[in-house]
Amino acid sequence: MDKEEIAHLETMISLHKKNLYTLEEMLARYGADQPLHLINSATMEREAIEINGTGKLAQTTLFCGKGGGTKDHFAVFTAKQQNFHCGY
Repeated sequence: MDKEEIAHLETMISLHKKNLYTLEEMLARYGADQPLHLINSATMEREAIEINGTGKLAQTTLFCGKGGGTKDHFAVFTAKQQNFHCGY
């Protein structure tokens, strides 16, 4: 890994951390009734930090609620997958 690639990965980690901190603040404002899209976005940012920091593909769990913020249904996918479908 050359210096340019290391610098790029450090920049990416820094940007993902800023995104994660912003999402965590937004989630904290919602309290117990957190929107699923924010929960999923925070999960994906954590995974992006892990992937960039270790170079390993991670597994992510995203929640799909039926409404009302429930987490009844979930799907697991790896970082290689482009599309995600949750059926309930």
